[in-house]
Amino acid sequence: MTVAFTLALVLGHATTYAVVSSMTAELFPTEVRYSGVALCSAFSGVAWAAPTPLVAAALVPTDGSVHWWPLPAVLVVTAVISLVAAAAARRGAQAVAEPGPGVANEPEPLSGEMDEIRTVPAAPAAPERV
Repeated sequence: MTVAFTLALVLGHATTYAVVSSMTAELFPTEVRYSGVALCSAFSGVAWAAPTPLVAAALVPTDGSVHWWPLPAVLVVTAVISLVAAAAARRGAQAVAEPGPGVANEPEPLSGEMDEIRTVPAAPAAPERV
């Protein structure tokens, strides 16, 4: 049982998180990428992961009956929500990657950009010591 659980955790957990980091990074433009990924991670932890043990404890009967089906039902609902969100994220990433008609691929220069290259004068050479 321990070996099976370890293999499932390593294979399932590692493969999931290998994809999540690159997928969430692609959801946001470069200017807000760090903040967007951080907010997604924090909000998902608070909104979904935090109440999960409380929901599971509320669904399991304490009278000794064998009504175990609510917990797998919660997992199925979670899987469906994940699939829908992944499909929406993929569609959103494709929409961001492919600009619409009349949209340039390169950003326009900001107003006030330097028109010439400014160089910093070199520091004077140190005098030789004799």
